Amino acid sequence: MHLTPCRIAVIEDSPLYLAAIESALADFPATMLVGTADTAEGGIKVVDQVNPDLLVVDLFLKQGTGIEVLQHCQSQERKTKVAVMTNAPSRQLEEHCRALGATAFHDKAEGFDWIPAMAGRRQ
Repeated sequence: MHLTPCRIAVIEDSPLYLAAIESALADFPATMLVGTADTAEGGIKVVDQVNPDLLVVDLFLKQGTGIEVLQHCQSQERKTKVAVMTNAPSRQLEEHCRALGATAFHDKAEGFDWIPAMAGRRQ
C-alpha cells in the first residue's frame, strides 16, 4: 500500500533552522516539503497556495509573527495541523498558540526530530 506523503510547509526566517528542518525530513519518505516562507505575509500566501497537511511555523519571523499565520489559518477554518516552534518558549505563549489552533508547540533547542513523527500522524 502506497501512502501519499504528508505535505509540509515551513515558515522560518533562519536559513540555519530551515536547513536543519529540511535535513530532518530528507530521510523520511512519508513527507514532502511543499513550501517555505520567511515572513508572516509570505507564510499566509504559502498556506493559501499549497494547503499543506502540516504547517511548521516559527513564532518570531523576519516580518510579522507566527501568531498572524495561526490567526489566518483559524479564520479560514483549515484542517491543517499547525506546529509552532520558538527559541523563547513559555507556558503563556504555548497556551495562546493552542487557543489559536496550534496542534503542537516546540522549543527549537530540542531539535526537529518531532516533525517526521508528527507528519506520520494523520487526522
